[in-house]
Amino acid sequence: MGQYYAYYSLYLVITTINSFQCFALIQLLTSGGPNHSTDTVMYYIYYTAFKLYKYGYGNAMGVVLAIFIGLLSAVQFFAARKR
Repeated sequence: MGQYYAYYSLYLVITTINSFQCFALIQLLTSGGPNHSTDTVMYYIYYTAFKLYKYGYGNAMGVVLAIFIGLLSAVQFFAARKR
């Protein structure tokens, strides 16, 4: 059972990272939708950096997102080791 838990925790981390980085689907299908109703974090970073021409702000948001994803992954792996 413990071996399956390790695979499950890895799957959980990868799924969490992919959910934050969902960009192509939103860009291709709706481009943010009416009044930005379908924006995700990654699309908002793209929109800020390349559509509003705020490159520094978009870069800073990308770095914060990378740190957040790294911390969240570390917490998930730490929680998986405790069991």
